[in-house]
Amino acid sequence: LARNPLIISIVAGILISLVGVDIPSPASTFLHMLGGTTSAVAVFMLGAFLYGKKYANLPEAFGLSLLRIIFLPTLALATLTLFNLPTMEHSMLVLMHGMPVAVSLSVLSERYDFYKETIASVTLISSLGAIVYLNIWLFILGI
Repeated sequence: LARNPLIISIVAGILISLVGVDIPSPASTFLHMLGGTTSAVAVFMLGAFLYGKKYANLPEAFGLSLLRIIFLPTLALATLTLFNLPTMEHSMLVLMHGMPVAVSLSVLSERYDFYKETIASVTLISSLGAIVYLNIWLFILGI
C-alpha cells in the first residue's frame, strides 16, 4: 500500500494541508485546472475499466448495490434529522452516501485480486442505477 499512488496522493494532500505549505500560484493554477477535469476523467475511467470485464455474483452485487444506493442514504437521512443541519449540508451528506461505488475501489480490487468480479458488478450496477436513483433522492430531498 505504501507504493500505491492513490494512498500516496491522499497522504501527501493531508500533510501539505496540516503543515500549511503555501503552494506557488502557477502550481496552484495547474492543480485547479487539473481538478476541473475530474468528472470527465472519472467517467472515461469507468468506461475503460468496465469494458470487457467478467461480471459474477450478480445477485450478491445487486444486494450490495442496494445497500449503497438505498440503505446508506436512508441511514444518513435518519441520522441527520437528529442534528439541526442546514438543508444544503443535510442534502449533500445524504447524496454523498448514495453515490455509486468509486472506480478506485475497482482498481484496488484488481490490484490486490480481491473479489474482482463482484466489485466490478457492484460498480456497474451502482453506476448505471445512479441515473435513476440519484434523481429520486434529489426529489425526496426537495432539490
